[in-house]
Amino acid sequence: MKFLFFMILSALTVYSTEVTVTKGIFITPDKEQVKINYELYLPEQKGKNAVILLHMLGQQRGEWKELARALASKGFGVMALDFRGHGESIFKKNEKPLFYREFANSDFALLKEDVRGAVQEMVRQGFESIALVGASIGANIAVSFVAEEASVKALVLLSPGADYRGIRLDSYAKELKVSILLISSEEDLYSFRSSEKFMKELNPERSKVTWLPVKGSGHGTRMLKNERVVKAIEEFLSGELS
Repeated sequence: MKFLFFMILSALTVYSTEVTVTKGIFITPDKEQVKINYELYLPEQKGKNAVILLHMLGQQRGEWKELARALASKGFGVMALDFRGHGESIFKKNEKPLFYREFANSDFALLKEDVRGAVQEMVRQGFESIALVGASIGANIAVSFVAEEASVKALVLLSPGADYRGIRLDSYAKELKVSILLISSEEDLYSFRSSEKFMKELNPERSKVTWLPVKGSGHGTRMLKNERVVKAIEEFLSGELS
């Protein structure tokens, strides 16, 4: 493992290229067949590298807006989706509604099928190298997916937890074979301690982890207000998907 300590930059991110945003829907590949709504951020010149953004519990894709634009301006194709039961993704193909507040742990486990559908959609659109960025439960979902799907090249985990709604990091840590950027805020004690434990559970011969501990930045996507965090994500993804 290694530690990243970046100088805090006060300047705002400068977008170097025009970004276009379109909306889309795909149907999840599991038997539930949920209609997942997403936004796709594309640079002027579309490349082969893509990032999929996975939001926190009870939130929706809009919480990624600034990061999505920043990454697209760096040349990535970026998908921000609404997990099933969240935002606009509240209907199955048969129009039966579903809401996350009514989910059991077994329902939350199926969120990884939303990720599977997202990866398939990005591949269909011509992307070849894909990374996942997840916050809070979105981080745990990303881990659970990558443990069984080797096609993802890199993971960025913001405030993962040892156990979010039955999705346990220790159930998947040894199976991971991927480069990971792990970011936790010191005052977010549960996530911070979960991150320390998770790093010990990883197989160092299979996964390379970079840890960025920060102070005073809150939980999950709230850390994106810290320019140091955004810079670390941009540099990590540029290095891993280059």
